[in-house]
Amino acid sequence: LKMFSFTVQVSTIQEKISALDTAEARLMGFSSPLIRGSGYKQTGRSNMTTQIWVSTFNSNKLIEIKSLLADLNSQVFCGADLKTFVSPEETASSFEGNARIKTQALFDAVAHLVSEPFWVLGEDSGLEVEALEKQPGVFSARYAGPDATDKSNLEKLIQDLKTKKTKNFSASFVTSLVAKNHKAEERVFSGQLKGSISLTPLGTGGFGYDPIFIPENENQSLAQLGPNFKNKFSHRAQVLKQFKTACF
Repeated sequence: LKMFSFTVQVSTIQEKISALDTAEARLMGFSSPLIRGSGYKQTGRSNMTTQIWVSTFNSNKLIEIKSLLADLNSQVFCGADLKTFVSPEETASSFEGNARIKTQALFDAVAHLVSEPFWVLGEDSGLEVEALEKQPGVFSARYAGPDATDKSNLEKLIQDLKTKKTKNFSASFVTSLVAKNHKAEERVFSGQLKGSISLTPLGTGGFGYDPIFIPENENQSLAQLGPNFKNKFSHRAQVLKQFKTACF
């Protein structure tokens, strides 16, 4: 019996994956060349898992959404994960309109990359204050200007209410979620959390207007009530619960 030895050049998985195009890499369960971050990392995707892509660059909002979707057998990505994706300009006059702009922009970016079931979610939300004629509304994130911060937005809102000399502090967090799947089927969901405005920020948790928003039947702000409360009762929790019930 003669023994033969063969020298075989075997590329590492990393090297093979680097030669794949974006869609092929993703189908094998690896981060694609278009995904932000260093190197390639196996994601451990099971067959036919429905991916969820969230059209946001807001890290706080993404953390909250991922927490609310944690019970699904899904990988959750966001627009910031794509090197080539640029956040679209929100030009609509309604939450639903802006949510649809976000959804369509990310859908166009990922539809040709993903060959498995997926949903793209675009969500737009804001604070509507009765005494300010439902402002800041769709301009909530930039109420104090294009370079607004959470702190400057809070300060402007409080000052505007003081200037009004109103006794009506009623307000609502309102959100609209537009979901679009790999078949280009669209679903729209809406949510609302009623409450009132405190002229003094309370608590250090949450983000946005949470420190000055006190939900109905509560005596603490959202910042004080914390994530457990928000994950059960917030406007965003409402729409994501609707989405999960209708689409999964």
